[in-house]
Amino acid sequence: MKKSFARSILSISPYLVIILLSLIPPIYTWGRLPIWGDTIIPFNSLGLKNYLYQWNALRGGMYLSLNYLPYLIFYKLTELFTHNVYLVSAILLFLLKATSGLGILKLSRLLYYTDRFELYSFPVIFYLLSPAQLNTSYYPYVYALAPWFIFFVFRCILRGRLTVLDVISLSVILFFSSINLPNPKYIFHLFIITLVTALASAFLKIIRLDFFVKNIGKFAILILMSAYLIFPQITFVSYYNAQNYKIHVRTGYKDTGVGIDFGESTLGRMWKLRKDSINLNSGPRGTYTSSRLLNFLSYLFPLVIISVFIRRLENKTAHKHFQTVLLALTVAYLFFAAGPNPPFGLLYDYFIITFPILAFLRTTAGAVFFLSVFYALLLFSFIVNQQTTRRQNLSFAMLVLTSILVGYPILNGEFYKNVRVVSPNTDTSKHGFIIPHDYFRVKDMLDSFRYDSKVLYPNSELSYISTNWGFFGVAIYDFLYLSDNLGCEGLSNPYHRNIGLIFNDKSIIHPLKCPIDVSETDVLVKTNLLTVSQVPVEIITPHIYSTTDTINTPIIEFKKINPTKYRVIVHGATDKFSLNFSENFHTGWKIYH
Repeated sequence: MKKSFARSILSISPYLVIILLSLIPPIYTWGRLPIWGDTIIPFNSLGLKNYLYQWNALRGGMYLSLNYLPYLIFYKLTELFTHNVYLVSAILLFLLKATSGLGILKLSRLLYYTDRFELYSFPVIFYLLSPAQLNTSYYPYVYALAPWFIFFVFRCILRGRLTVLDVISLSVILFFSSINLPNPKYIFHLFIITLVTALASAFLKIIRLDFFVKNIGKFAILILMSAYLIFPQITFVSYYNAQNYKIHVRTGYKDTGVGIDFGESTLGRMWKLRKDSINLNSGPRGTYTSSRLLNFLSYLFPLVIISVFIRRLENKTAHKHFQTVLLALTVAYLFFAAGPNPPFGLLYDYFIITFPILAFLRTTAGAVFFLSVFYALLLFSFIVNQQTTRRQNLSFAMLVLTSILVGYPILNGEFYKNVRVVSPNTDTSKHGFIIPHDYFRVKDMLDSFRYDSKVLYPNSELSYISTNWGFFGVAIYDFLYLSDNLGCEGLSNPYHRNIGLIFNDKSIIHPLKCPIDVSETDVLVKTNLLTVSQVPVEIITPHIYSTTDTINTPIIEFKKINPTKYRVIVHGATDKFSLNFSENFHTGWKIYH
C-alpha cells in the first residue's frame, strides 16, 4: 500500500511541484497588489479601455502600439465572479506561474524521453526558481509564455511540418505575450529564436530546405493572424521620433556614453542568469550577490552544460542533433543578455546606434528570461543521459538542491517585497501595496462624469509618481479611472484644452507647480488624500468650437468614436466657417469631410 501510494505521488510529482511553486506569489502577496516600477497590475476592465486604441489620447496624441486586450479579456472573465482587485491579482499571479511550469514541462517532454516521470520535476523547479527572474519582475507574461512559444516552434521543426493548429496556437501565444507593448523587445526575441532555430536546424539537416517552401501558405496565414501586432508596430516605427517619444538609444547614459547595462549584465554574470542589480532591497541584494556559495552554485549550471558537450554522453532524445541547436540558442542569448558588455559589446552597440528602430534594445531586460529556458533544457539533458538510475538520482538531487538554494529569494518571499527605489515611505517589510480607499472613493464619480472633457492633474506627473503612502511607479490614475487624463506640462492656461475636472493628489511627494486656483464651491469630492473639483462651465474652452459668426444657430454636434476620432455635424451654417479643436496638434491626424 505504501509503495503504491509513493508511486502514485511520483507519477504526478511534476504537477504537484507546479501547483506548490505557483502558490508562492499569491500567498506572499495575499490582500495586496505587487506593483513593480515600470508596470502595474490593472484594477479592472473599465480603466483598460483607455489603452485599446493605437492613437493614445492619454499621451497627448502619440501613436503607441499597445495591446491590453488580453488584460481586458482576463478582467472581463474574473469580474463575472469578483471585483476584488486583490483577489484578481492573486489569481493572475497563480495562473502566470502555473502557465510557466506547464510550458517548461511540455517542452522538456518534447525533447527528452524518460520513463521516470518524476525527473521532469527538475526543469519545472529550475525554471520557476530561476535567478533570471531576479533581474526584473516587470514582464511575467513573457516569462510564462516563452516556453509555450518555443515548444510549438521546436515541435514544427522536429516533425518537419507546420499544421493549422500550430499556426493558431502560435497566434494565441503571441496575442497574450504581447501585453505591455510598445516595448517590442520580447516579440523581437521570439522572432530571433525562431530564426536561429530554423537556420541551425537547416544547417544540421534536421529539416530539409523544402520545409519552408511547403509551408509558405501557413506562414502567410500566421502573418495575417498577427496583423494586429505587425502593422501597428510598422506604423509605430514610421511615426517614431526619439524627441517626442523620449525613447533614445542613449537615454539614461548620455554622460557616460555606455549602455545602461554596461558593467552589470556582464558575460560572467549572465552565465549565472543574473546581474548584481537584481530586484531586491539593498540589504538582501548585497547578501545574495556577495555570497561565495551562491556564486559558486550559480556557476555550476554552465559548467554542467559544458560537460554535456565535452563528454559526448549518449543522447536519449530521439533528436540527437537538436542539442546543438540548443547550444546555438544559448550562445545567441548570452550575446543579447550581455548587451553592451564585452566581448561583443561593440557589435551590440553598433546595431542599436546604427538602426534607431532597435532603440528598444538599449536595455537587456528580459533576454535572460529566454536564456533560462535553454539552461533548463540543457541541464535536464545532463540528468536523463546518466547511464544508471543511481547516477540519475544523484544528478537530479544535486541540481534540484542547487536550484532551491540559488532561488531562495523567491521561496522565502524576499523577491515579492516592496523595493525602495524612490519613495522614502515604501514599507520594505510588506509584499505589495494596499491602495488607499480614497482612490476608489472618487472612482464612481469620475466614471459617471459624462461631459466630453479632460481631467487635469495639476500636481502629478502622468508618467511616474512617488507617494507618501509608499508607492513609486507608473501613475495609477490611467489604470483606475475611465477618464481623459492630462498633466499641466506645457499648458499656458490650465483652463484651456477642454479641461472639466481638476484632480489634486496630496500624497505626491514631489508635486508639480501648476498655476491654478480652485474654489471651494467647485469641489465635488474631497478626501484625506484627494480633491476633485469642477471647472466652471463658462471658462471651459470647448473641445470643438467655431471662431466665426457664420452659424446663425451655434449648434455643433459631435460624437466621440474613440479617443482620437470624432464625427462632427454643424447646424445652421450660412457661409464658410472654421472649427477649432482644443487639442495639441499632431501630424498624424487627418480631417475628412
